[in-house]
Amino acid sequence: MSIKEITAKVLKGEALTDAEKAFLQSYDPDKDKNDAAAAARRKAEEERDAAKAETDKLKKQAEDAKQAEEAAKQSQMTEAQKRDAEFKKMQDQLAKLTKERDDSASQAAAATRSQSIRDAAKAAGISLAPKTVSEKLFFQMLETTLSGVDVSDKTKLTEALDRFKGENPGIIAAPGKGSGVNPGDPFSRAGAKNPWAKDSINVTEQVAMYEKDPAAARSLAAEAGVKLD
Repeated sequence: MSIKEITAKVLKGEALTDAEKAFLQSYDPDKDKNDAAAAARRKAEEERDAAKAETDKLKKQAEDAKQAEEAAKQSQMTEAQKRDAEFKKMQDQLAKLTKERDDSASQAAAATRSQSIRDAAKAAGISLAPKTVSEKLFFQMLETTLSGVDVSDKTKLTEALDRFKGENPGIIAAPGKGSGVNPGDPFSRAGAKNPWAKDSINVTEQVAMYEKDPAAARSLAAEAGVKLD
């Protein structure tokens, strides 16, 4: 007995038996849906498990075949060849471990340098002005300016930070004000020059302005005879 069979009888105008009426009264469509969903889920899980088991089986067969091939090769090797093969295997493992160690050291050194630059910038009063560029771009620009600078050389570091401040006044927060720009004009800065003008080209400032306000950036570029987009 199913809801489909009972519905067919009703549509034909046939009388229902007491058992069918009782079934219809107790019928819960949500339960049918849930049962169907659960059955579909169980089937999917069974198929997944079966596929995984087959994949694991194939992997094991491939590994067994590889080991058998290596064993066959070794059985035909002289003792000297076996030692050479083992020595090369050890060399390969050592090279891999050395590379992993060097990569980790490089990543650690890069992270340490990045943090040193950020700390130095903060100590020099260089911080991102709100509503200008993203923090990610700000620090990318900062690290690009300091590229090749020995951060342990205080003199060189100070010179590089001063250069960054001079090249990017529009995105550096003014001391005590929280922003390097006037609230009414996103590009108003004391003594500012058009970064698209031939005598004051500044690609870093162009990027910062365009990210902050594309329309205003296009206007400044147009003044210098440059068309953006």
